[in-house]
Amino acid sequence: DGKIITNFHVIAEAEKIQVHLNKKFIQAKIIGIDPEHDLAILKIDAKDLVPVHRTTKEIEVGEKVFAIGSPLGYENTISEGIISGRRRAEDTTMQMLQITAPFSAGSSGGAVVNEKGALIGISTMNVRGGAQNINFAVPAEFIDNVKLKDRISPGELFAVAKLREALSIDLRSGDVRKAILLFNDVLRYDLLNETAL
Repeated sequence: DGKIITNFHVIAEAEKIQVHLNKKFIQAKIIGIDPEHDLAILKIDAKDLVPVHRTTKEIEVGEKVFAIGSPLGYENTISEGIISGRRRAEDTTMQMLQITAPFSAGSSGGAVVNEKGALIGISTMNVRGGAQNINFAVPAEFIDNVKLKDRISPGELFAVAKLREALSIDLRSGDVRKAILLFNDVLRYDLLNETAL
């Protein structure tokens, strides 16, 4: 029905979003965000779309997986690996799938599928210096938790992105000024008129 799943960080600062499909660019709107799990759901008007199926089977460590993405703009790149475990990734309390299938910048928001092509996760991040084999995917089970609306306005997206950034700052590091400036950006934004005051 035109719903597209990606990462929140991919669209967090977007002013315009397009989905590249069958050699065409289709305008998309944001209908759901879950910054905590780094998920966003977009909606496009398109016909004859083939939905991806999710696995109902328990995901097992050692299971073979494939990561599909567009690293550095190379569309539909597929890499192979296994599930290394379920872990908490750096700077998050969320349980994620650790996978060895390598992916690079531009692969965020891509599908991670099992051998039968069923979706098990969404590529989200890798560990720098991890020699391309310490990568993480948001488990597909979290997709159902994303609350949907008719549309999420640019103002709402702006506010959520800035607040998430402000809240992620380690205040013990002494970078309180940066956090205050981010909060001020949100307070000065006119959500009703969608313009910065």
